Amino acid sequence: MLIAAGGIMTGRGIAGALAMGAAGAQLGTAFLSTAEAGTKPGHRRLLAEAAAAGEGRTVLTRAFTARQARKLLAAGEAMPAEPAMLAAFPAQHGLTKPIRARAEAAGVPEAQAWWAGAGAGLSRSLPVAGLVERLGQELAVALEGLTRSDR
Repeated sequence: MLIAAGGIMTGRGIAGALAMGAAGAQLGTAFLSTAEAGTKPGHRRLLAEAAAAGEGRTVLTRAFTARQARKLLAAGEAMPAEPAMLAAFPAQHGLTKPIRARAEAAGVPEAQAWWAGAGAGLSRSLPVAGLVERLGQELAVALEGLTRSDR
């Protein structure tokens, strides 16, 4: 059984994954903007900006944890250079924690690890129940479209 994950933010994305043979779809970033997510204010702000722009600039980095993860970039933030040397995981995460905390307090998003997938520009600020309902509606429409195209 294959579960599709990565870049899925809409019911249409779920339908595409199912049409390609996946048994299900896993959505992550799609839920970061929900009220129930516990996402920090700075993170929410960047997600809202990405949604308003219709794109979320992200970059893969190892700088914060020593493991590769996708960081959401702030407007105007340049792609960060990868450090030449990193401590092993989880030590790197611990070493950068005070830096990230001070950056959050000072409102400096460039020095924070605001994780988000490549589809961050499709984020929607809804309660979880509303997002799930919307995804279901979009999925139904997309599946109906797939069924019609098979006729």
